[in-house]
Amino acid sequence: MGESVRLFILYCLLQINLFYIITSCDSNPIIDYNVNPSQTIVSTIYGSFNGIKLYDACTFTLIDSISTPLDAPTFVENTNDGHKLFSVLNDDNANNFLISLSTNPLSIVQIVPCIGWRVTKNFSDDILFVYGGFYNTLQLFNLESLSVLREQQISKIGLMISSPTENKMYGLRADEGYSSIFIYNIDSLSIIEEIQFSSIAEIATDISVSNDDRFVFFTTFLGSSSFLAKFYAFDTQSRSIVSEIYCPPFASVGVSPDGKSVYITDPAGYLYELPSSGKLLRYDVETRSMNVFIDWVPYNLTSAFEGRLPTKKVIVSPDNRYLYITTSAARTETGKSMDILKVNVRNKKVINFLSIPHDYRGYKTEIINNIKLINN
Repeated sequence: MGESVRLFILYCLLQINLFYIITSCDSNPIIDYNVNPSQTIVSTIYGSFNGIKLYDACTFTLIDSISTPLDAPTFVENTNDGHKLFSVLNDDNANNFLISLSTNPLSIVQIVPCIGWRVTKNFSDDILFVYGGFYNTLQLFNLESLSVLREQQISKIGLMISSPTENKMYGLRADEGYSSIFIYNIDSLSIIEEIQFSSIAEIATDISVSNDDRFVFFTTFLGSSSFLAKFYAFDTQSRSIVSEIYCPPFASVGVSPDGKSVYITDPAGYLYELPSSGKLLRYDVETRSMNVFIDWVPYNLTSAFEGRLPTKKVIVSPDNRYLYITTSAARTETGKSMDILKVNVRNKKVINFLSIPHDYRGYKTEIINNIKLINN
């Protein structure tokens, strides 16, 4: 009898705890009790403040910030342990500089000249790749010392990303009459395979890869003559494009840790004043289909654009439970800005948000360029 009573009490406690978790996550639109406290959001910011800010991914509390010299960073790379960050800055004379920073505390470690304007790294955390710009030069830097390991001419690189499991990189190139995805072998320091996927030059806008290295997902912009854009899924085993679907211009992609979902934003064609659909899309990797994941209009987060909220960057938490989405147009009912939305993947509710305060005149003077999620 005593054992039965003990088990019954334990069952009741578990049910109460389960009810608390569900109601906390689902009914409260702001506070999130189910969080991973070991995650930090890295945001690059421009405007009245040019630099990098670190926020707690649970509470959005500011952890640290640093104003970068020269100009505002756009893209940022990080080591696997999250202890170091890397970015490229440029000066008024269009000279580029590779910068490394420590995250604890947030401080500049080293600055060296470089040629390109984007930086990424390999999965083993020992080589940085700097590319982009007008010089068609790929530079390899030692990740610790920032010394140049190699320079080689590879034309028209749009984007590059590391394989998460092997010593290779995936890249996109485009020139008049073709667009291609290539595989770069780090051991041989050469492109070992290149697959053309279009007969026109499509501008690469974002790229990501599944954690198992099975698929590379990327978006392109077909140019101002058509204002069209496409989403692609590239199968690394068959070396072929398995999906080609029209998507919003300048869309960003975020891949779930299990590799089953890819989320696609609609930032609106801000360079060409194109309207946003106000939707967050989801690509189902198994069915190879794309559907609306969130229609932002019923959320009533903006009074502009007829409620069709533009969204810019999306990243998925490592536990596959949350989306972090940047937007510059979302507001609360009281007019408070919502610069990063944290969305529960299961019920699609906004459970928290980051708000960057306006200045004393009520103007928005700090804009988030990009975000990443790193380990503390």
